Amino acid sequence: MAQKEKYQQVADYIEDFIKQRQLKPGERLPSVRTLMTILGTTRATICRGMQLLAERDVISSNVGSGTFVADPLRVRKAKSRNSNVTIGVMLPAGADSYAINVLNAINNAAEELPVRLKLVCVSNLGTHIIKVAAELLQEGCDSLLIPWFPPGNLMELAAFLKISPLPVCLPAALPGFEECNITIPPPEQMDLSRKTDEVCRYFQILGEKRLVLLGPDICRVPNMRDNVLSFSRFMSANPLECHIRMTGPSARDMDATAAELKRFKGELALICYDDIHALRFMVAMHKLGLSAPADFRIIGANDTPEAVYCEPPLSSVRPDYAQIARIALKAAIARADGKLCQYPGELSRVLVIRDSCAGKEKLSGRICEELRAAGIAVTKGEGPGAFNHVAS
Repeated sequence: MAQKEKYQQVADYIEDFIKQRQLKPGERLPSVRTLMTILGTTRATICRGMQLLAERDVISSNVGSGTFVADPLRVRKAKSRNSNVTIGVMLPAGADSYAINVLNAINNAAEELPVRLKLVCVSNLGTHIIKVAAELLQEGCDSLLIPWFPPGNLMELAAFLKISPLPVCLPAALPGFEECNITIPPPEQMDLSRKTDEVCRYFQILGEKRLVLLGPDICRVPNMRDNVLSFSRFMSANPLECHIRMTGPSARDMDATAAELKRFKGELALICYDDIHALRFMVAMHKLGLSAPADFRIIGANDTPEAVYCEPPLSSVRPDYAQIARIALKAAIARADGKLCQYPGELSRVLVIRDSCAGKEKLSGRICEELRAAGIAVTKGEGPGAFNHVAS
C-alpha cells in the first residue's frame, strides 16, 4: 500500500489526538507552530492537513481564536438553518478569465450546497453599489459574495464594506476587513504567497540564474505586496541575481519593461503575477524580435484559457477553482448566520508545464524528485506543449 502524503498523516495525527485525549466539541487544539515542532514538518503541510479536517467538519477555526474541535450537532443545525440561504454574487465589470472561471465554479458548487445564488453585474465598485446591495437585501439575500474585484477599486471597495447592508465575503485579504476574507491569513505575512516562492524554487532547480518578478504597481494591488515579500525572501536566501519589475496597465508601460530587460536575452526567467502580465510581456518581447523559451523563460498564474492557446503555450500556476468556490460559498453561508467560516491555510495549486518555461526538456526523474521534495506539484498542460509527467 502506498504511503500517505504528509498532509494526510498530519490529519490522521490530529484526529488521533482528539480521540486519544477524548477532546470535546469546542476544546482548543494545539497551534500550528506547536504541531510543526511535534511533527517536524512545514507550516504549509500542517495547514493542508487542517484544511482536510475542516472540510470534513472535524475541526473549525476562527481568526484570532485558534482551532477547535467541531461540534457535530452545531454543524447539523447550521446546515439545517442554511437550507434556505440566498447569496448575492456581485461581479464588477472588466472581469478577466480568472474571474469567469471562479464564477463558473461557484455556480457549479452551489448545486451541491443548500444555497441559492442571485447574480448581479455592476459597472464598478462606486457608491451606487450601496443601492444594489440594498436591493439584494430586499430581494431576500442573506449575504454578499464578491468573487473578484479590479485592483484599481480598492478604496471604493473599502468604503462600501464599512456601510454594506449585507455581510460581505471577499476572495483576498483587505487590510482592516479580515473578517470578510474567505481564508485565514497565516501569522507570517510572507507565507501568503508561497506560490511565488515555489516558482522561484522551480526555476532554481532547472538551473536558472537570473530571476525577475513581474507584476502590477505595488501600490494598487495588496496581493502583489505579498509576492514581493516572498520574492525578496527568496532573493536573500539564495545566491541568484533577482529583479523586481512592476509595470502600469498600458502597452507602452510593458514595452518599456521589455526594452529594459532585453539586455538579459537568454538569461531571463520570469515569475509573473498572473497570465495577463505574462502574455503582455511575451507580446512586448515579440515586438523586439525575442520569444520564449529561446530568449527568456516565463511562467504565469491562474492558468486561463489564453495560456493554452498562445504561442508558445504558457506555463502557469493553476488554482483549484472548485476548492475556491466551495470555500467561498461556505464562508458566505456562515456570514449569513452571523458567524465566520474561514479556510485555515493555503489554497491548493499546481504548476502546469507547457513550452514557455523550457522545462519539458530539462525535467528528469531526479529533478521531478527534487520538485516533489520541495512540495511543488507539477502536472501536464492541456493542448499543445503539454508536459506528460505528473508529480504531487
